[in-house]
This record gives sequence, C-alpha cells and structure tokens, in this order.
Amino acid sequence: MTPREQLDFLVQRNVTRIDGWFSVNKTRWRKPTVAERYRLYALRVWELRYHLPLSEILTVLVTAWKNSALHKTKQWEKKMPFGVPVTVLTGKKSEVILLDHIRKTYPLNEHVSA
Repeated sequence: MTPREQLDFLVQRNVTRIDGWFSVNKTRWRKPTVAERYRLYALRVWELRYHLPLSEILTVLVTAWKNSALHKTKQWEKKMPFGVPVTVLTGKKSEVILLDHIRKTYPLNEHVSA
C-alpha cells in the first residue's frame, strides 16, 4: 500500500467515525467533499494530542459554533456538512475553544491517563 493510499484509508476511517457521531446525535449533515475530509483529519490529531474522544471534541465545537453570532446567518445550515464550515471547525479559533473547554472541564488534567 502506497503512502497516499494509507493516508486516504485513515482519512476515510476518520470520516466514518464522524458519521457515527452524527448518527448517534441525530444531527443532520451532508457528506464532506474530498478537501473537507482531509481538513477533518485535524480532529483526529486533536483527539490524540489532547486525549479527548472524538465525540467530546465534536460536541464542544459544533455546539460552540452553532451558538455563536456567526451562525445567525442561515446560509451555514444549508451549505456546510455540520451546519458549520469545516474550515471554521478545524481552525485555530476552534482549537482555542477546545483548549478552553479542557481547562474548565479538566483543571487537573484528569482526562490524560497515566
């Protein structure tokens, strides 16, 4: 298997996990484009870096962005896979939101196992 095929496999597996989260939460979404799939792999990187499950990361970020003032425009709902642009969901501001959530929820780093 070539490196490109390995990467494609990992990206597709990540999208399948994200699809599972939306199924469990009964949230509407559309399948992401190829470029968006690669961007969404940032969520997997954060999952490994910050020792949080994907479900918690998605819950925090989708909730935060849907409650933001930016979401008041209805165009996001129709055009974006999550109701939030993938570039926003995987951007620096989202990482800051996630880090703030970690500091508030796990002040003693109890989410990191020994």
